[in-house]
Amino acid sequence: VSQSRYNSGQIVFIQDSGTARALTFDSNWLSSDGLTAKISTTLGAKNLLAYYVVSPTEIWFTLVKRGVT
Repeated sequence: VSQSRYNSGQIVFIQDSGTARALTFDSNWLSSDGLTAKISTTLGAKNLLAYYVVSPTEIWFTLVKRGVT
């Protein structure tokens, strides 16, 4: 992700049929709800991460989870 000011985008993470993977965030990534976000580790789950770069030291994001059982 480019940390250029005003950059924005979406990233989709899909858990494949192998080992579930986790995602960690640097301290400059700030969740919209103020909680520590975790992607779903359910196999086959889809996770959408939408982000907006306020500055190189502040990136806002929201995480949407689908296919969680």
